[in-house]
Amino acid sequence: MIFHHGFWVGCVLIVTLGCGSKQADDDHTPAVGGDAGTGGTSAGGSSLGGTGAVGGAGKPAGAGGAGAAGAGAAGTGQGAAGAGAAGAGTDGTCTKTFGTPELLIGNTPGVLRQSLAVTGDDLELYYEERRAGAAHIMLRKRSDRNAAFGDATELDSSIWSWCTPIEDPSIDVSDDGLRLYLTCVDTDTPNGDGGYTSSPIRVAERPTRAAAFSLNPTAAGIANVSLSVTQDELTAFWSDFSQSITPRSLMATRPSKAEPFGSPVPIPGLQDNVRNPELANDGLHLFGSIELSDKTYDVVMFTRPSPGASFAPATVADLVLEHTFDSVDDPSTSAIEGTSDYTPTLSGDCKSLYFMRRTVTTGGNATSEIFVAKR
Repeated sequence: MIFHHGFWVGCVLIVTLGCGSKQADDDHTPAVGGDAGTGGTSAGGSSLGGTGAVGGAGKPAGAGGAGAAGAGAAGTGQGAAGAGAAGAGTDGTCTKTFGTPELLIGNTPGVLRQSLAVTGDDLELYYEERRAGAAHIMLRKRSDRNAAFGDATELDSSIWSWCTPIEDPSIDVSDDGLRLYLTCVDTDTPNGDGGYTSSPIRVAERPTRAAAFSLNPTAAGIANVSLSVTQDELTAFWSDFSQSITPRSLMATRPSKAEPFGSPVPIPGLQDNVRNPELANDGLHLFGSIELSDKTYDVVMFTRPSPGASFAPATVADLVLEHTFDSVDDPSTSAIEGTSDYTPTLSGDCKSLYFMRRTVTTGGNATSEIFVAKR
């Protein structure tokens, strides 16, 4: 069984980013913070400039705005400097500085949790559980993002009834929580190319969050595992194992939500070993899991200068979560011992990062837990 949307495969891929722990701070050289404030415009007398925009995490405040000319006399005030704030910058950009991960869902023996998805407002968390030889899609809700999630409830299995018993659904949810995107891939049976055959993309829909999901009978394209859709639902990303157990990083687009996704193309700039690609809503940062030199996987953030441009290669400085050096792989076993972080899943404002932590110990015993790191 491959552990997908964060999973194990039998082949080892090695990407050497360097050794040692991740640096705690985001950048040694801070970037510019928020935009300058707008100057005063009151007629006649002097007026104060506007307050500078709030800076992003670890970034200096924006400069004060110069006073703009008033109707009768020039404004003379200078805008106040905006204070720096943790989290996404005021322009909506994402950063990779998160707090210490908190355990959200602990390990349950005999249960493999995978394929995380969260709504844009951070109020509904979806994930798959594989137990007793079958897949189950679970949902936890809350009414306030600062409160704890409620108990898990199981979605009606009719929305993935088109999967065979040996196929695991990969899931993602739209930001508004009204559409659930699914693929079903058999990761136990290699195809003629040695990989795993791709699946139709299916969509389960509901008119409101209070209603149940209903499966749309029409396929919305073809994809593989670790399916993720963008905020506007016009681009899909996934890890593609269709030709090899070394995944390719693919994407597909469509002109509207009423049409299927088109033919897949490589994600610009990404190497072919990135698992669980997840694009932040700013369109500039993509989170994924890659293999470090000790054969386990860690979450990194890829960056590009503008939407549509290529992502720069990830380095050790792009690690999002501190690497766990807890054990050394035993080459005499088929299992890869150690701790890996998979399935990075972001809230719409990039202030909550959910992920799966999978730990394999000597003898092949494993735990699967779900964590959240916040800004």
